[in-house]
This record gives sequence, structure tokens and C-alpha cells, in this order.
Amino acid sequence: MALTPEGKVVSAINRFLKKNGWFQINMMQTNVNGLPDRLIYKDGRYIWFEIKAENGAPSPIQKYVIEKMKGLGMEVYLVYSLNELKEKINGKKSDC
Repeated sequence: MALTPEGKVVSAINRFLKKNGWFQINMMQTNVNGLPDRLIYKDGRYIWFEIKAENGAPSPIQKYVIEKMKGLGMEVYLVYSLNELKEKINGKKSDC
């Protein structure tokens, strides 16, 4: 079965996180519309990620929820690649 462009990014990210000891939860269906795809945890740090393919874009509700979460002090990022995720978890905190 061929993976979609977003599926390829998600698969690479999953392998990397597992290999590097991150606990991860895939947020497939929740009671909060627009919640980011993934919550990861390691060494006392919780990080939310919305994962998109190179040409993907978050929906308006995703943008709203991400900004709301950031306003509450949560660490939340929109990422388009494994390399971008690595930059974020290696301490280069910045807005998405």
C-alpha cells in the first residue's frame, strides 16, 4: 500500500520518535475539533505537533486551536518534515 505524502512524513517522524525514546499519542479522534495530530513526551517535556505534507495547510479550526493552545503556554508546532520536527525538539523553540 502506497503512503500519501503526509503519510510518508508521519511514518518518518514515528520511526524517529520511537528510536529516540519519545512517548507519543496519535490524536485520531477527540471531542476537540482542530486538535494537533500528535502529543509527544520525554524528560518532562510535552509537545504538540500538527503534521502536514510539504504542500499541506492547516484548516482554519486547526490554526485557531493551535493559537489558543500557544496562548495557554503549551508548546505547539506545525511541521512539514522530520528535519523540522528535529529542530523543534532540539530546543529551537519558535512560533509555527
